[in-house]
Amino acid sequence: MSDRPEEPRTPLMEGRVITVCSVLATLVTLLMLWTWTDAVPFAVMAVCLVAATGALGFLHRRSGAAELVGGPFDGARVGPARVAECRRRGELILPAREGTVRYSPDGSGRLVHVPGPGA
Repeated sequence: MSDRPEEPRTPLMEGRVITVCSVLATLVTLLMLWTWTDAVPFAVMAVCLVAATGALGFLHRRSGAAELVGGPFDGARVGPARVAECRRRGELILPAREGTVRYSPDGSGRLVHVPGPGA
């Protein structure tokens, strides 16, 4: 075991990278088809694709869930009700095999394990 503190992790991307890559590949394909065939519907579909992706990106709201970092539940996600409880109380106490485990919020919205006795 190391005395070094755990490195912070980046939040999960939730499939956004795959979505953006797919949209870009489709956009390039539609624009190439428009260039090769001079058929305007391909360009119209490309514009609609960009508009729909932008609208979905702006309208998408975070679920309110948070990721647990460290401790026995490392990487698990908790729902919005538990996150609200944690923000209200300043900590989240979860039952574990050895008793209880405490997590507290950090600046990035994750819940970080607090070492030491649980409750």
